[in-house]
Amino acid sequence: MPSLDFTFVGAYDDDFIDKGMFILGELLVNEIKNQVRAMKLVREGGGDYLQGWFANWNGRSLEIDNRMPYAEYLEYGTYTFGAAYDVEDFPGMMFPKKKDLSRAEAKLFPKGMQPFAPVRRVLYNPAMMKQLVQKAFNNL
Repeated sequence: MPSLDFTFVGAYDDDFIDKGMFILGELLVNEIKNQVRAMKLVREGGGDYLQGWFANWNGRSLEIDNRMPYAEYLEYGTYTFGAAYDVEDFPGMMFPKKKDLSRAEAKLFPKGMQPFAPVRRVLYNPAMMKQLVQKAFNNL
């Protein structure tokens, strides 16, 4: 899963940066969980996939990950389906699930599972990222 590297310009206290990045990590995880719920990737009440998200700030990089081994497949898809998309054109939220299509329509799709990309939906949304960074650091 992704690791975001940060460079801070100016004189900032290490405690200020650590607190802000901890808050930013928690905000990012919450937004990813919101995406997971919106795409109905978990049953009502949550589950291991939903609860498995975490952020870790190591002083230079903010790592976003999930403890479940199948999280990578939900993010990037499987087999040729995941390879059919790159960072800029992963399927939108209304993209049909293969199971909801007729057999004839499903045959037109690449093999494998489509990427749902809950992490990329948050990280590649400039407006959301700007809002989360401001929220993380404004109240310190």
